[in-house]
Amino acid sequence: MFPPARLAAALFLSLALLPLLLSSCERPAGPAGNSPPQKQQQALRAKPTPGFVTIKAGSFLMGSDEDERGRYTNEWKHEVVLTRDFELSPHETTQRDFAALMGRNPSHFSGCPACPVEMVSWHEAAAYANALSKKHGLAPCYACSGAGAEVSCEVVKELAGAKIYDCPGFRLPTDAEWEYAYRAGTKTTYYNGTNPPELRSTCAKLDALSDEIGWYCVNSEGKTHPVGGKKPNAWGLYDLAGNVWEWCHDRYHAVLGAERETDPWGIADSPMVVVRGGAWKYFSRGMRAANRAWFKPAYRSNHHGFRVARSLMVWR
Repeated sequence: MFPPARLAAALFLSLALLPLLLSSCERPAGPAGNSPPQKQQQALRAKPTPGFVTIKAGSFLMGSDEDERGRYTNEWKHEVVLTRDFELSPHETTQRDFAALMGRNPSHFSGCPACPVEMVSWHEAAAYANALSKKHGLAPCYACSGAGAEVSCEVVKELAGAKIYDCPGFRLPTDAEWEYAYRAGTKTTYYNGTNPPELRSTCAKLDALSDEIGWYCVNSEGKTHPVGGKKPNAWGLYDLAGNVWEWCHDRYHAVLGAERETDPWGIADSPMVVVRGGAWKYFSRGMRAANRAWFKPAYRSNHHGFRVARSLMVWR
């Protein structure tokens, strides 16, 4: 028999050593018994660019109702969730903006520094976004070769697909971002309401609702006009309707489907690119919130321009 004092001491020592004995029985994690630290992604928030409009992440119904007069079959109505705040230029890129950064003005309607730049391809728009990124010390979203009208751009390989939302630099807005920004919380045909359907496909009669927000075939006098001359939407964005078509980031995907999407980016193998917003020479039908058109990325005309966007929250 152990004396009571020695028995109590032995019991105390056993209890103290029990955690160490148990831990020594655990199986090692990994070949060497050490588990490598896992890299944790972090949400990095960027400082907004002065003069740009900050747009908060959110969800909306993209597309149009099947009974909307003047709709096209590619306007599938479905819920879209955008998980990142982003910023957007309040107006289309002007001739002044483009010339200052790129050293030239390719516009057909030249001599109007405040008018939107046009006669630019998707590639030239992407090159401008890269130049703006460089000016602000940001990594580019596109890989470009060549210069001037001969430039050719594609998305940086590491930013393909949905990763484009993680690019810290300037880029073209995605199809979904563009419509989300245009609507600014509205659900009507145009961001300022819904007009009589018979006025959407004519250049013969002025529609007051369309005239309020954009330049199109009835009121444009056959040319572009200085940006910011019409009524903005609720988020302070001008010229989303009319003046010039705006190149988007996405390769064109005709069948969007009815399923909910999160941070959509188009498809990889389409030869076409999405354009939005209508233009000075088209019916007001093209100025509708849900209207989606498409052109080859090398196409340029005096009714094609763009505006730039940038993600304000990226994952790294």
